[in-house]
Amino acid sequence: VGIVGVVGGELANLVAYGYAPASVVTPIGSIGVVTNVFITTLVLKEKFTCVNFAGVLSVIAGIVLVVYYAPRAVIEIKSDGIWD
Repeated sequence: VGIVGVVGGELANLVAYGYAPASVVTPIGSIGVVTNVFITTLVLKEKFTCVNFAGVLSVIAGIVLVVYYAPRAVIEIKSDGIWD
């Protein structure tokens, strides 16, 4: 299940790079850190501390700032140009 999830996530990243600039897609990938904090808290029963909370807020704030201030770019992808 884990490997399928990783491969699926990387394929989704590949598709995302076609629709948005890397400066937007890459920081959004850091949401995995936030997910890991919640998984370790729920599954492994680790304590959720104030430092964890501050880290989660910092990551989310960083993602919001990067996406908000990213350049507005429109990327058009056509399949006929792939094989040329």
